[in-house]
Amino acid sequence: MDSWFGAVPHGAGDARQVWPRTGHSSKDNEQLLTAVARLTLKTAQTCRNLESAVFVTYILAKDGVYAQAASAAGQTYAQRARAAGKNHTLGQPSSWVWAALAQAALKDEALFEEKRAMLKQHCDSVTDPMVLSDQVLYCRLSKVYDQTKTRLQLSVAPGALSDVLTVLQEGIEKSGGLRKDGPAPRGALERQIQELLGEPSIES
Repeated sequence: MDSWFGAVPHGAGDARQVWPRTGHSSKDNEQLLTAVARLTLKTAQTCRNLESAVFVTYILAKDGVYAQAASAAGQTYAQRARAAGKNHTLGQPSSWVWAALAQAALKDEALFEEKRAMLKQHCDSVTDPMVLSDQVLYCRLSKVYDQTKTRLQLSVAPGALSDVLTVLQEGIEKSGGLRKDGPAPRGALERQIQELLGEPSIES
């Protein structure tokens, strides 16, 4: 191994190979764009497949109790994070959205009293959002095509909050939340690329 660190021979590394720049024909450019478009579609499909395997996904009415609570929590977090600066100790936004959902479920009279008691114990035990950072892996809202609805996606660490998640799911479903299993349909940009390619869908 000592020989690895010996003196560098004189002149070594001075010569640098420069590859000549070559032009591309319009046909080459067309093939390149087609390949990039196909790769983009394949990558998007893979992402949708992974999301369906990792996240619990619901479609909620925007004016519903759970969606309103989650949206307000996200806005509150964003405002406080901006005010506190980059070194804040507010934890992750997912922790705040999760907490808001738990509090909404705690007030949900459609849930049995013992399940609401479990939620109260959970809410009372978490006094610092940082505690949830390694337990609530993802809990966010996102837009969907229907502007009267929103998408909620959740993921928790295995075994960490599974019982609480089950109660939250029950509350969400009783309030009209629609669970979506399997990969999401292609988005507008994917469909546009597919149409421009003029090829059958690559989904499998």
